[in-house]
Amino acid sequence: KDIIKKIKEYSLKVFNIFNLNNYSRIDYLIKDNNIYLNEINTIPGFTESSMYPMLFNKVGISTKELITILIENTN
Repeated sequence: KDIIKKIKEYSLKVFNIFNLNNYSRIDYLIKDNNIYLNEINTIPGFTESSMYPMLFNKVGISTKELITILIENTN
């Protein structure tokens, strides 16, 4: 739970520091309870193997619904 909390805090800081808009996926690596920023994906992938839509699918949001949400909420 502590690592999850730290990752959420780091993600918000990274989002603001890089002045990102709307959405992004920020990847981390964890080793020996140390958190390392891996990469920032400002436009996450939407291929069959992309984790971004899969995460939403797991909570009941289809890829089509996700794309609609992203389009409707884009500035």
